[in-house]
Amino acid sequence: MRQAQIYRKDVLAGILTEDGGEYRFGYDEAYLKRGDAQPVSLTLPLQAEIFNAAKTMGLEENVVQRLVAGFHKMFPKWQQLIKDSFLSEDQKQAYEELVIARLDRLKTEQVGKNGPKVDHAFSQLRQMKDGKLQGVNAEDLLNEL
Repeated sequence: MRQAQIYRKDVLAGILTEDGGEYRFGYDEAYLKRGDAQPVSLTLPLQAEIFNAAKTMGLEENVVQRLVAGFHKMFPKWQQLIKDSFLSEDQKQAYEELVIARLDRLKTEQVGKNGPKVDHAFSQLRQMKDGKLQGVNAEDLLNEL
């Protein structure tokens, strides 16, 4: 679990929490009591209740799961686009690492029975990228999820 303090004009407004891929935000009690308190964003009006990111955006859990799964399945296409791009080899490697890191962050959304499969798939993707695993097709690997 990770937490970040959110400030507005140098005053602690609330705490953003990431836990297992789920994001929540709650306003600080003292901030809510201030006469000059303002929302930190248009989608987070002043209230004592905790906001859940997916619910705040009006997304059902199954919709979030499908979006995350779709991003993972797109990885081989992104990989090919990066490979075919005009970027230098160093930039290609950095960009691919960035995509893997972002997908790795999203993988926490894949819970339940697919959790171990996702962990294994990302472990193999990292090994492929590092040249430690040969003969495995990234698209086949991700399609198994």
